[in-house]
Amino acid sequence: MRAVFLCLWLGLPGAVAAQGEIDLPMSPALEQARDNWLAGRYDGIWPVIEAEAAAGSPVAQNLLGVGLTEQDGGQGIAYDPERGFAMLQAASDAGFLRATYNLAMVYGEAHPGFGPDYGKKKALAEAAVRAGYDAGQTLLGDLYHGGQGVDQSYETALHHYRLAADAGVPGGLRAVGYAYYRGEGVHEDVGLARLYLDRAVAAGDKGAIRDLAWLYEGNDGVQRDLVKAYLLYREGVRRGDARSAYDLGGFVAWAGYEGYWHDRVQGYGYCLLAIDWGHTVDDGEIAANCEEMAEGFTDAERATARAFADGLKAGD
Repeated sequence: MRAVFLCLWLGLPGAVAAQGEIDLPMSPALEQARDNWLAGRYDGIWPVIEAEAAAGSPVAQNLLGVGLTEQDGGQGIAYDPERGFAMLQAASDAGFLRATYNLAMVYGEAHPGFGPDYGKKKALAEAAVRAGYDAGQTLLGDLYHGGQGVDQSYETALHHYRLAADAGVPGGLRAVGYAYYRGEGVHEDVGLARLYLDRAVAAGDKGAIRDLAWLYEGNDGVQRDLVKAYLLYREGVRRGDARSAYDLGGFVAWAGYEGYWHDRVQGYGYCLLAIDWGHTVDDGEIAANCEEMAEGFTDAERATARAFADGLKAGD
């Protein structure tokens, strides 16, 4: 088994910025910017989004609000919680339920002057659910999972996650999968965890991709299927997930996983891409880990890896 740099899920299981189809009209320029945002490609999108938000587009205001409340500036725009909350509030006030969901989510985070405020998170999530936005159930599940402003209860959390999953919400499917994996509110069952994570990925969730791929590497009793693992990591990169890029780098560079994917230069390139996308690791410097992959490389091989990473960022 290769050395891996992850374990299956460490954070709250359900919460991710609301994605999916947009049901409000938008200009072709905003649609392109939104598609790039969903793919994790932030270069050049913010002037378009800023202009559309100023013109009153709830879609643009929602995107801008999410970007401005990203504390590490990882989306290529400076952290500005006051303005970010105002953008999300404006979009929510216009009836854009994805913004209501995202506003609830950021109220659950630590932002100077705003949060965490679990009461507001709960009220907004419940308002989204009442209006028919089932993804709000995942936020309610997260509150009970972590005992945030409510009595902690894995069983109640799972109830909300199941309601979201039954409605086809990707984050709900992922959260139920993690509940089975950890035995939280239900009996532990890695097989059912894998099935729910499979469904989450098929429904469009990117947060479950790298964990599902890790299972398919033959971990925790799941039958090894390296082709599935490789293709899942590749899909994670296609969807702009930085951790998938990092894990895929280790996957394709490791000699123990023989297959058509094995390419140390590309492995180093994926690792460089993860750095460019802002991925960090808990057990050291990511740059040092990437350099281990490139040990003994010529200048030409390093340049090839750099060009490979840049091509992936450009969508080539």
